Amino acid sequence: MQELERWFDEATDARWTSSPEEGELLRPVAEQRIRQLATVPEEAMPVLLHAIENADKAHITTAFEVVRAIGYPKNAAAIPYLLYFLADPNFPGGMDVVGALRAMDPEVLLPSIIRVFLRQAPFIPYTGNEVSETDWEEMATGCCYYLRDIAERPVTQLCSPAVNFFLSHTLATHPERKKGFLDLVLDILEKIGTPAFFLPALVLLAEKQAGNNLGKHAEQLIHSFTEEQLAPYRSLLPF
Repeated sequence: MQELERWFDEATDARWTSSPEEGELLRPVAEQRIRQLATVPEEAMPVLLHAIENADKAHITTAFEVVRAIGYPKNAAAIPYLLYFLADPNFPGGMDVVGALRAMDPEVLLPSIIRVFLRQAPFIPYTGNEVSETDWEEMATGCCYYLRDIAERPVTQLCSPAVNFFLSHTLATHPERKKGFLDLVLDILEKIGTPAFFLPALVLLAEKQAGNNLGKHAEQLIHSFTEEQLAPYRSLLPF
């Protein structure tokens, strides 16, 4: 274990240097250490997950590079972390997070994603024993990024009922708060076409966010429904 930790530290030090010239000089060292770690996934994954939970950004970034190099199925334990960090567009290891997720069969990821939307995920990173509403939002945001930007349209469609469940629950319990993932949900609906079962949540969203861009986006999607579908909701529409 100590040798693996040394390899991991050396890879991180070689990746995070004081100058581009030094980084280029040490690049072979980083690549060698990452390859070495990837050849022993059973031993390396606990080291990597511990780093992702506890280390600084440099080590976390290196950890995801190794997770990507290990590949599925031996990196499956990192799935919750991959989805969590997918929610952060500024994370420097984002390319490795996306690359690791792209390399996984969607059938492997969908159960984890659906559990997040159903609020039944067995594990949420960085929460300990208490999972707050913000924690669910972070994971849901990562899952929405996956469905919008990585998954193929048929895969995203399979998850749409679970997305609707999370959206409806959020609007019912925290209607006063804007959340970044709400914009993502509407983008997902643009991607897949708007299933009729989303209409009640869209009506509520348009009402709660009337006058701002989020409410206007919801209104545009509502207008995509047929008159027959909209008829029962006409008295509830805020426009």
